Amino acid sequence: MGRYLTAKNLKESRVGLLMNGIVKVPMQFCILLLGVLVFSFYQFHKAPAFFNDYELTRLENSQYNDALDIQKEKLAHINDQKAVLLKGYAKTNSDEKLIGLKHLQDSVSLIRNDIKDLIKENGGSENDTNYIF
Repeated sequence: MGRYLTAKNLKESRVGLLMNGIVKVPMQFCILLLGVLVFSFYQFHKAPAFFNDYELTRLENSQYNDALDIQKEKLAHINDQKAVLLKGYAKTNSDEKLIGLKHLQDSVSLIRNDIKDLIKENGGSENDTNYIF
């Protein structure tokens, strides 16, 4: 908004608005597409238990290591189930398999939340959003 208010005249303001549409709309589309691609990638590849390696290593070296190992085993089991389900979905598209996939994704979210709680109890930051890339 500041760009438009500080423009020298109406023409410069209109050019700024036009450039905003030409640059920002495709840029936003690319950002959203990247999010969809990352989501799709982790549907077919095993996602780590927690994306922030530093906090995960701190947790592995703490008293909560046994609880973390249990959560990692649960996650590995769910990832195996997900791989079987996705392989079957490629052969026959069915709503039941999509519902099963949604259920497994919810289970992964619960496990990740348990790991975040362990990290928080260990005095770390449970934010791993920006570590996906």
